[in-house]
Amino acid sequence: MIALYWCNYLNIATALSFAVALLKLVAIVFQLNWYRTAKFHSVTIFETRFALFYIAIAAISVLPARLPSA
Repeated sequence: MIALYWCNYLNIATALSFAVALLKLVAIVFQLNWYRTAKFHSVTIFETRFALFYIAIAAISVLPARLPSA
């Protein structure tokens, strides 16, 4: 994803959101036993934190590069 940013295929916000999704997948794969056996509350907190971080990056990515002047 960093290589895609450096080659100008993705902007920084898109690369960051892709990185967050990939990080979540890696965290689940390496902690699969915990993910399967944890209490629902713990999994909900885990999912909510990643979702809020992803939404924050996605919201920033749709902002214009320069705000229009009045």
